[in-house]
Amino acid sequence: MRDLAAVEEEGRLVAIVGAVLLRRPGLENGGDNELPCRVAGTAIHRAIVEQPTVRKKARVKFRVTPIGLVHNSRLDPADTDHWGDVVSSIVIDERFGDDCLVGLNEFSHVEVVFVFDRMAERSDYSARRRPRGRADMPEVGVFGARGPGRPNRIGVTTSELLTVGERELVVRGLDAVDGTPVLDVKPVIREFLPRGVRQPDWATTLMREYFVS
Repeated sequence: MRDLAAVEEEGRLVAIVGAVLLRRPGLENGGDNELPCRVAGTAIHRAIVEQPTVRKKARVKFRVTPIGLVHNSRLDPADTDHWGDVVSSIVIDERFGDDCLVGLNEFSHVEVVFVFDRMAERSDYSARRRPRGRADMPEVGVFGARGPGRPNRIGVTTSELLTVGERELVVRGLDAVDGTPVLDVKPVIREFLPRGVRQPDWATTLMREYFVS
């Protein structure tokens, strides 16, 4: 099985060859270039149609580097509640310079992307599980809940932005423990917010105390 990089490179080469052939004179008159152009067109079509199939089977690996760390008083990474009033500072790595947060202070909230680095990878993501292991919760798939035991262990939380410094921002309501690696910080823009959010009753029950002070 070819890897994804090889398939993408082949697709690029085929597209380049096809483009060159299509630009050659004589096609409009049904000249000698007509057959090569048809062949190139078929190859391009196959590259476009078959490539998604290969993508589905490929496991692309990538590496991410934290941009900073979370600092707060919470040390409990297990299933815990009452994150609403937790104040955290996020210190950005010096490689981004002192201007990396310029402009962020004009926003009221930020989206923080982080890693549940204290959680172990699950051995099986195909089985259904009850959120937090609670008997009153339904069995759902790994992507049917927001728990930390998930592929890549990535968390995303919208938090209130309190202050912004040169390489430090202070937020409230971030459900990440002290020392958590942060992958990205984005300002919350109104146009990106969803409308008409719908959720099942069990999710409301599960989250009832989560952001309560």
